[in-house]
Amino acid sequence: MDAKERIKRKAFVMIAVIMTVAMAVGPAFAEFTKSYRAKRVVAAIVPEGMRFSSNYLKPGVENDPWTIYIPSVEAGSQTVNITVCNYAQANPLSPCDHDISYTISAEMVRLVEDQEHELVPERVTSGYPDVTLNGSPLSSGYYSSGGHSLAGGEKHEDIYEALLPVTMIGSGMFLRVTATPDGAYPDLEPISMLFDMALRASASNVSWVIEATDDRSVSVGDYSGYNYRLYGSGSGTVMLGWDPARMKISELFRQSTGASAVAQGDKPQDWGQLEVISFPVNAAEINSYDIQFYPAEKGAVTQWPQTEVLCSFAEADAP
Repeated sequence: MDAKERIKRKAFVMIAVIMTVAMAVGPAFAEFTKSYRAKRVVAAIVPEGMRFSSNYLKPGVENDPWTIYIPSVEAGSQTVNITVCNYAQANPLSPCDHDISYTISAEMVRLVEDQEHELVPERVTSGYPDVTLNGSPLSSGYYSSGGHSLAGGEKHEDIYEALLPVTMIGSGMFLRVTATPDGAYPDLEPISMLFDMALRASASNVSWVIEATDDRSVSVGDYSGYNYRLYGSGSGTVMLGWDPARMKISELFRQSTGASAVAQGDKPQDWGQLEVISFPVNAAEINSYDIQFYPAEKGAVTQWPQTEVLCSFAEADAP
């Protein structure tokens, strides 16, 4: 084989290698560009979740609102207590070991289509409902407060009270609340949530009920905790019961409502094996609670029916 033939042979081999690499990389690059808008860089987190969390706010949430239901427009404004914590919601006993400085912000938004026909939040600067966060009105539809800090090494949570007026119903507007870590935290990222309001028909004029709010079409193993909404009308006492071998309730919810354990003899019929708590409710003040439960231990919950929570309501006696 002469020199010219050897050169041609080498060139052919190089072209073949380049084509092989291109064929391998091409689909991966196409898949990356196709899904770029749907994916985001996420922080490295512990198995139980990121140690910068909330009862509502989630990492990477943009267009999946949390709906606050009220029984009627006469219910007036609705209060939503939003936490920002230095632990993963599934493991409050393992707080972040370093201090976390963060900024809390809120804004009124609409969801509009961008050039690629995807829904994206757009700030509303006029004609928005009178929403407040910790008593501060949103100026020009926006609110921001920095310099907040969660001390490391111990469990801490800050609570922000959002007041949503019934004029939000049917307005097409959402309240977006975001907590953003300040500074370089390689293990943390912003958490956010959209909130809106809607009417829910009640089965009776005076009643309290609980319902699961997770997507139960997916495996229960995809969840590290389980979400429920308790809502209703009237005042009285609510009892909640669940299987203690399967789940435990959020301690923050126990503390915030002053819930107490119910003695064996005071439990509803057939609730004897359940853990039961009771606490007062008054829809004139708060008509909806969002409650989190967690597995009692690793592997305790393997099927959705094991996460059942029972509710009993006793109306207060008329004065």
